[in-house]
Amino acid sequence: MLKNYIKYISISLLLSLFMFGCKASDPAGKIQSESGNVLQLFSYAPDSLNPITTKNNVNREMLNLIYEPLIWCDNSLNPIPILATDWSCANEGMTWYITIRENVLMHDGNPLTTADVIYSLNSARSSDIYSKNLTDVQAVSASGNVIIIDLKSPQPSFINLLEIPIVRNSSNPIGTGCYTYAGQITNKIISLTAFPDWWNSDKPHIKNIEVKLLPDANTSFFAYDAGEIDVVFADVTDLGKYTSGRNSTIATVSTNNYNFLMLNNTRLNNIDFRKAISYAINKEKIASDIFGSRVTPTNTFLNPNWTIYSGELDGYDYNPKASRDILEAYKGSRSLEIIVNSENESRVNTATFISENLKEVGIDARIRKLSWDSFAAAVNSQQYDAFLGEISLINNANCTYLFGKTNQNYANYSSTDMETAISSWYSQSTYAGMQGGYHYMQEQYLKDLPFISLYFELRAVLYSDKIICTKGFTPIPNNTYYGINYWQKV
Repeated sequence: MLKNYIKYISISLLLSLFMFGCKASDPAGKIQSESGNVLQLFSYAPDSLNPITTKNNVNREMLNLIYEPLIWCDNSLNPIPILATDWSCANEGMTWYITIRENVLMHDGNPLTTADVIYSLNSARSSDIYSKNLTDVQAVSASGNVIIIDLKSPQPSFINLLEIPIVRNSSNPIGTGCYTYAGQITNKIISLTAFPDWWNSDKPHIKNIEVKLLPDANTSFFAYDAGEIDVVFADVTDLGKYTSGRNSTIATVSTNNYNFLMLNNTRLNNIDFRKAISYAINKEKIASDIFGSRVTPTNTFLNPNWTIYSGELDGYDYNPKASRDILEAYKGSRSLEIIVNSENESRVNTATFISENLKEVGIDARIRKLSWDSFAAAVNSQQYDAFLGEISLINNANCTYLFGKTNQNYANYSSTDMETAISSWYSQSTYAGMQGGYHYMQEQYLKDLPFISLYFELRAVLYSDKIICTKGFTPIPNNTYYGINYWQKV
């Protein structure tokens, strides 16, 4: 399994995958003076400069420079304190207490207050991006510098769901981040300047940023290759479509995008047959041959890079002999049909690969390619043996809806033991208890194997050789520019 949270890979003309590290020193004396050069970044034309109301994720990345959340989640899905310094819960996980960092100034020169936090969290409850994190919130209040959040029902690791930017109730873009909004130079460039009163003692080396407003992802790669911007990012599954003549460093970052082979347990109701399917699938080869090792194979519904992943459990690693042994004693049908969205090339390739794996052990696996509309209709009406699917987990990795009595239980799976495991998970209010709950759920999942976990996607960030960093590039899942204060231009 892939255990490194971030890998550094040198990019040549063909985006070769040789390992490459961030320059940690400046032997040639190229680092500019403290004022630094202007850093060239990109965004799309912003629909809003308010990170809570924007619907554009690329725009949100740019706004991470202006605004900060209470916490960030790192690549292990652990919370990093930002504007919150401490947190705890009581009342069986129904009440959370969040201590707000003191002596923090916002960009208008006034202190950050609990009123700003309350306003931001309440605004986020109706946000397209953040509302799903706060569906269980009943009320938000404050006592001193402590935010009190009352929930309608327990939500384990609720702190992870507070990766929500804190804004001031103003028509101007006022945050607490290490850069301030300096204005729009033209209709194609936004200017940012380092905030001298940022609360962090490690102030940015680069004092000025120009954000070029580009129309789409394709244009961002052309702009990067032409030297017009210094950083570009993309889903790693799409990275192979691009080439670059620049000397670059790429960091790959874990994501919450979980891919699986869903099995209809009404039709494929024999656990031994489902185990035979799992043993026959070579996930490592899917990762290497289809995605160029740019995804992380997984044996459960959690990312192996997360500390809550139970890697010690037997996860049916590729073992065609074990699959054949099971099938030898199995007397039922050995055929199934996998439906796949014909408009997704990587999905079609994955389905083809899985079909070949299954045929090698004696399972007749047919593929039916459907347009997106037909595929969605078949999934919603449960007209399938199996399908390739993907969901994006929220930051507390809650995917209990895949196992419970919901319309997203695509496997038609039912287990009183899993219901007990889910109830146990929801009742946990400590980190140790929560981790134990995740273990219990993964254990039950592998016992029943209602569907086959395949991989989690990675995300890529390319840095030009005009940037160096003394502490290493450290992007995290929802912040490409995390640690930008340590960057320097050469």
